[in-house]
Amino acid sequence: LAGPAWSENEHLAVDGNQSSDLRLAVAVEGTEDEVNWMTKQLGIEWRHEGVREHRVVEGEAAAELFAKFAEFPANGESPLVLRASLVPSGTTKFGDALKHLDSQCSIQAHAGNGVVIAKLSEFPADGLAKTLIAKLQPVASSAHGSIVVLSNPSGAEMTRQSVWGASNASFDLMTSVKREFDPNNILNPGRFVYAD
Repeated sequence: LAGPAWSENEHLAVDGNQSSDLRLAVAVEGTEDEVNWMTKQLGIEWRHEGVREHRVVEGEAAAELFAKFAEFPANGESPLVLRASLVPSGTTKFGDALKHLDSQCSIQAHAGNGVVIAKLSEFPADGLAKTLIAKLQPVASSAHGSIVVLSNPSGAEMTRQSVWGASNASFDLMTSVKREFDPNNILNPGRFVYAD
């Protein structure tokens, strides 16, 4: 977790310290004894790695935090919201690319499944197509991933290539399947990835 959307969250502060831009949230579940053991073990391992403090969020505060995670893509105003699906090991590199592009963007990265959601603080000065195709899609591709635009209120540059990436064999296959089942293009014409 990084950016203004998370640094201002009181549930993620440690001893009231909200100065760091990065947050790590780990969910554990099980019996009370299992959760206590996992929490203690995580604390030991983090101290070994140099983390001086951590905070356990429980009960209603945990429910509020999980709701914020679920609502993150749609919550609040953003000129551009992106979602990348990557191999888990690629989340840090992709997050770095996002912060290099927009130091004030807010990021929610799931290291367990490789999903990264980014809410940019401003529409890219270079434009959507150039930003995605030249800067972000290569980073996602290097992590065996892809990027989709979740929200673009301006509607600017919403071409298939800028939103879904360059044409490739899988796109050609999906297009041929779409044409086989919908030869007259009556289902969602001009929409989604298969648009003519």
